[in-house]
Amino acid sequence: MLSRMGGRLVAFYADDLTELLVEDFLHETVVELQRIEKIAEKQYESSEVQNLAENIMGALADYSA
Repeated sequence: MLSRMGGRLVAFYADDLTELLVEDFLHETVVELQRIEKIAEKQYESSEVQNLAENIMGALADYSA
């Protein structure tokens, strides 16, 4: 009797359970993608600063020569 009742409850709330699981999964995915994006931005900024510094040093070397 309990298993039948449990089965009915699961069937009754299946859409709600699915929606909550998908929502939770999407939330975790968004958080992880934001974290990855921040890391990628930091790496890009670091490489851009390095390129800029190299270009400035090259221009100074050319100017002084």
